[in-house]
Amino acid sequence: MKDIYHNHNAAAVLISLLEGEKKMSQLQKAIKNYSTLKLTVMDLEKEGYVKTREVTEGRKIIYVSLTQRGKAVAEKLKEVDEVAKMTPEELEERRKNLHWIVDINTYADHVTGYDIHNGKKEIFNVWLKPNRKYLLLYCDRCHSYDCYHVDWAVHDPVIGPKLKEIAEEKGLKIKYLEDEKKGRIKNEP
Repeated sequence: MKDIYHNHNAAAVLISLLEGEKKMSQLQKAIKNYSTLKLTVMDLEKEGYVKTREVTEGRKIIYVSLTQRGKAVAEKLKEVDEVAKMTPEELEERRKNLHWIVDINTYADHVTGYDIHNGKKEIFNVWLKPNRKYLLLYCDRCHSYDCYHVDWAVHDPVIGPKLKEIAEEKGLKIKYLEDEKKGRIKNEP
């Protein structure tokens, strides 16, 4: 199951599990054929998207729930599903609210970029602030340590590795990435 986003059955199971843990029998609303459902759940479990547990309540019942990884993927799949159902007018409105971020320059102590949104071009800086064992990333535009500008900086294919290199040179870990691993990032645009 390399491409989960191409597997309709896997996507249906993951999106269904966003509501919470379910019995296999309840998941048959997403996939009618029990054999297909069982194989799909086994593949999802093998890839680390779901976990199962068996309970004997007169008969064996299998419960399925999302892992953190599965929840993250399921939320994105649901978002894609919602976008696919939008009217052209709704899509245009959503497009207007997108942020396009462009790197201007990377310095030893900060990254400067443009945030292009609703026809405006605003400059922002993500400052690198050493703090004990961590390198904190602070956005002067949002006055935040976990905004979408910080998220862009650490995940950009060019900027992110530079930030990691700077942190490693100083013997520090990037706080944002550590919080992200523990699921503590809000990252609201």
